[in-house]
Amino acid sequence: GPAARAGLVPFRRAPDGGVLIGDVITEVGGEPVADLDDVLTLLEQRRPGETVVFTVWRAGQARKVPIVLRAAE
Repeated sequence: GPAARAGLVPFRRAPDGGVLIGDVITEVGGEPVADLDDVLTLLEQRRPGETVVFTVWRAGQARKVPIVLRAAE
């Protein structure tokens, strides 16, 4: 499917070492998110080079993961 074509593999570390595939994103930059549209809306307000802290649910606990944004290739 589309996820496989994009190179997403469940439960493997992302290339940047931050968010793991399979993590559930609950906040972006301190703002709660309910779905992918919320995530995209919040990211559209940011610029490449900014660091955004994602809060993710992983292995039964919330974790804060700083992510440096980059431009789409």
